[in-house]
Amino acid sequence: MSVHYKFKSALEYDTVTFDGLHISVKDLKNAIIQQKRIGKNTDFDLQVTNAQTKEIYEDEEALIPKNTSLLIARIPVIPSNKSKTWDGYGNDNSSVARTDEGGPIAKAVDLSSLDASEDDKIRAMMSQSTQDYDPSNFAFQNEEPMEIKKSTGIPRSFMVPVEGPQVQGAMMTPNGSYAVPVLDHQTYTQKQPAPPPVQEEQPDIPEDLICSICSGLLTDAVMIPCCGNSFCDECIRGCLLESEEHECPDCHERDISPGTLIPNRYLRNSVANFKNTTGYVKKPMYKPIQTLQQAPQTEIEKR
Repeated sequence: MSVHYKFKSALEYDTVTFDGLHISVKDLKNAIIQQKRIGKNTDFDLQVTNAQTKEIYEDEEALIPKNTSLLIARIPVIPSNKSKTWDGYGNDNSSVARTDEGGPIAKAVDLSSLDASEDDKIRAMMSQSTQDYDPSNFAFQNEEPMEIKKSTGIPRSFMVPVEGPQVQGAMMTPNGSYAVPVLDHQTYTQKQPAPPPVQEEQPDIPEDLICSICSGLLTDAVMIPCCGNSFCDECIRGCLLESEEHECPDCHERDISPGTLIPNRYLRNSVANFKNTTGYVKKPMYKPIQTLQQAPQTEIEKR
């Protein structure tokens, strides 16, 4: 985890990393002093202010949440004739060197000013040089290691730079950056086909408005004179013309001419009202077209 800080005179923020979700004001100040290599003793203290809320952290033990932006200002030490002595970053065993690896002086910044033996200074120097690489400074996550391929043998002109190893197909280039082969990049960035539109549920059609031939909503309803039943105009005309005896599909009366069909004004008005109130839209029905070459063959087969 980390927080971001800058002195009022600085243009950009610096970062302090730590374990856990919070860092104390004391540990933050020590970390800043250590990062900026200011020294162990100073004639000033650091004032920490929240950049968003403008809250000034007065309590040294106050906890600052992760990802907080902070403003740092130098303020004189009170009383003015006293200097401020800074510790190393943190006050736990995770950040202070062990006694057998340099002793308490290992956390000192300026070893040359210490009143200690040369052996102690050497041990402290060795402890400081390896402190940044101590395992306690790193937060390990229970994740499987990510296998990154190297772009060995692939010309740079055939690679497209990407932000990091998380990008699908990313490879590590000789200069340590990440890139994806051009062909793979085009494949990964192609737009996926749009999902089919969701079909809205159609309202139930009243039984008296259903055509018995197409089983759909009546279209241009017409009444057949033999039995008085109504059909879609297109459905009943096609049925009569396709029948050898021009037979009614309901009562099976023969020799019914399409010219005798009667428009059913009442049903047509009922269908229009049903569409207006429900928003029903009849789907077009497609019938296979019989070619001219097939028709004579069908007639011969029937004979």
